[in-house]
Amino acid sequence: MKRGYYFKKLVHIPNADLSNILSLDYKLLNDEWYLEKGIQKSFKKIEPSSYETIPIQQKTVKTKNWNQKLPKAVIYRDSFFNLMMPYFSENFRECIYIWSYEMTTEIIEKEKPDFVILEMTEATIDRLLNDNPKWIKDSENK
Repeated sequence: MKRGYYFKKLVHIPNADLSNILSLDYKLLNDEWYLEKGIQKSFKKIEPSSYETIPIQQKTVKTKNWNQKLPKAVIYRDSFFNLMMPYFSENFRECIYIWSYEMTTEIIEKEKPDFVILEMTEATIDRLLNDNPKWIKDSENK
């Protein structure tokens, strides 16, 4: 394959929200098209750090790019970000993907990112109106 080319790959995955509601996790599947690079990726997955003060819904993902001159990012996300992860990983020296909307100072202080990104879908945007949970306030006052 030539440098910079992408190819489409069809993947059958559970329809996260709807299938959970109906208890049909692995029966109600979505057909999703992914773009995959036709050349070697510029990043690799590495073992993420552990964090004490945040309830994480799924395992944290950490990627490291070969180009160490790029900035570093911490991304708080939901399932919508799954398809964007490879593209972000190509453009940051390190990416820490945390499946949570609860942003704590522990992670920012530990990772010292250049960018902090909070991704959420429109359906959950009302969470921005909520005050920080007590456990975040307590951890920040230590």
